[in-house]
This record gives sequence, C-alpha cells and structure tokens, in this order.
Amino acid sequence: MKNVVGQTPRGKDFYKRPKLIEKFYRRLESGSNLYMAAPRRVGKTSIMRFLEDQPREGFEFVYVFVEAIDDPEEFFQELFIKLLRSNAISAASKRLEQSKTFGKSILGRIKSITILGQGIELNDGEKITFHEALENLVSKLEPVDKKIVIMIDEFPQVIENISEKQGNEVAEKFLRTNRGLRQSANQNIQFIYTGSIGLPVVVKKFSSLAVINDLNIIEVPPLSEKEALDFSQKILKEYSLEIEQEVIPHLLQKVEWLIPHFLQLAIQELIDIYESKEKTITPKDVDDAISKMVNLRNNIYFESYFTRLESRFSATEYKFALKILGLIAEQNDLDKSEILTLATKSKVPEKGARVLESLEFDGYITPLDKKYRFTSPILQLWWKKYVSE
Repeated sequence: MKNVVGQTPRGKDFYKRPKLIEKFYRRLESGSNLYMAAPRRVGKTSIMRFLEDQPREGFEFVYVFVEAIDDPEEFFQELFIKLLRSNAISAASKRLEQSKTFGKSILGRIKSITILGQGIELNDGEKITFHEALENLVSKLEPVDKKIVIMIDEFPQVIENISEKQGNEVAEKFLRTNRGLRQSANQNIQFIYTGSIGLPVVVKKFSSLAVINDLNIIEVPPLSEKEALDFSQKILKEYSLEIEQEVIPHLLQKVEWLIPHFLQLAIQELIDIYESKEKTITPKDVDDAISKMVNLRNNIYFESYFTRLESRFSATEYKFALKILGLIAEQNDLDKSEILTLATKSKVPEKGARVLESLEFDGYITPLDKKYRFTSPILQLWWKKYVSE
C-alpha cells in the first residue's frame, strides 16, 4: 500500500475498513438516503471512490464533486449529466429502448442538451430545466437489477456558495428542492451526501433541520488504534523501512488523532529521514518527523484550516473563532465558561454556540471535562507556529 499524500487513495492504495463499508451497504439496503458525517481529511472521499470503483453486486455508484458550484440549476445539471453517463443508466436505457415506453420516457424524448445552463430541448420542442429533467429521470426510471447511488461530495459547500451569491432564500429553496428530489426518487435510486463542513450547522443558518431529517447519518470516525497500527505497518512495509519495535506505537501516540492524512504526512517524513540517514528508524526519528510535518513546505496541507474560517463565519464570528483557537493553541485547553465570557464580550450571536458547533464538527476542537482542546496535536502545533504568532 503506497503512501498517498494530497490525493485520494484508490485501488490497492485504499485502506479498507470492512465494518464501516458494511455499515454503508446495510443502510443502503434498507432504502435509506445517507449523510456521511466527519471532519475533513478523515477519508470520506476515499470511501466514496472505493464504493464507486469496487461496487458490490446489485449496486452502481455515481460520484459527483460539486464544491465550486454556486447555482442550483448548475448543480442539477452536473448531477443529471453524470447520471446520464453512468453505466447503470446506460444499461437501463438499453433495456428501455426495447420497450414501447421508451419514446415517452425522458431518455427517449431528449433532442439536445445545452451544457452552459440553457437546459434541455425535447423532441416535441418543449424545453425543460435540468432540475425537471433530473426529477423526471430519478422518479420514473426503474432500475430492475441494481440500486443506483448518487454520491454528492461537498454538498454543504454548495449551499454556502448559493447563499453567498444569491441569498438565503435561494439557499433554503435549494435545500427543499433536494429533499423533494429524494422523496420523489424511485426506491432503487438513492443519495449519499457529504462535505468538509457540517451539513446541520449550515442548514440551521437558512432553514429548519426538517429539510434533512430524512437522511440517515453515518459517522466516519478516525482509525482505531488497531486499524492505525495495521495502516502504518502496511505503508512502511511497502517502502522496506527498517524500524525499531517502538516506532509505530510512538508514532500513534504522537499523532493521537488517528486520521489517515496525518499518519500519511508523518510517515512521509519518516521515509525521507530513512533515505537520508540510511539507518534504522527510532522513536527519536518519529519526534523529528512530527516537527518537520509543520514546516513551511507542508503549509499546503494545513493552510485551508485557516483560510476557510473567514468564509464560514461573519466578521465577528471569524474574529471570535481565531481568538479561541489561538488561546487553546497556546494554553492547550480553554474552559467553556471562559469561552462564554469571551463570546459575550465580543457580542457573538448565540453566545458563540454556532461557532463552537462548527469548529467541533469540522475537527478543530473537541470538548473534554468542561474544556475545549485541539482535536489534533499536529494541527495545534501548526496553528501555534503560523497563526497564533
């Protein structure tokens, strides 16, 4: 298993988590539409691409990345085009062509598709939007031998983009339209949503959580200690590193928040150290690797944790978020009562509750014994070095 940093590991480089994958299939087989909840860099996209690349018999997965979209119709266009080009729809279309109903179906009626937002022209001259075409397709197409699962990556970001460009009312309508799409879909067409920011946190800005209460939530946790040990061993074996017995346990202790991304960054540094000194890796080398992880050259892997805050919050909330993160980075933890006092002084809406909820969901901080601390000591090191100062 190669050490893939910065890209989505696929094929032999994807670390399989059988119990987690089984949970996805169990929920899908029950007919649920899913929301995959997890902070960034935990491996959500990797899981979706694995499902797409190696589907079980009876399933077809269609992956759609939507992060940059800021218009509802563009969103539905992207879904419609990706679905239309999928193997499952192609197979269903071929079967349908043999029937008398093909000419009346949306697939049989399409004359032309204008990709740049003008919609679809049908054989009879009627023009319809991509939303109308997608709703028709998912509600009237009847896959016989497969479930078609549409996986939408970075969905919460689309809601934020639409709100910023077109206003909260349009964002709320977009949410309700998506709920309607799920409700009208054929039972063999399902959806998985995910994103690097928390969907419930975003939704509460514009609407009631009722617009997403039909989604079945699956949490993607960090690797367990057993998984992280196995994960690290497989990668180190790939590069034939000679290591002392205590190296991997020490690595897991130092990383602490055992998400694949931080483990891979640390292992990347260990590989570089091994190649440079050509000696057996020791626990001391792990300490050096952790220090090098937060060097300036690795800022590309951490910078988004900082820059994305400004777009997530209002100016007041943004300053409040930076303040509490800076204090936690310097002090290691911060009492909830101190945060409440700071929120009151800063005149932050809801006494900072939305900011804290967002920072917790997105993996910045975690509550422990009436205090908040950084979820990852690696991120804390980087924050203290480049942001707090």
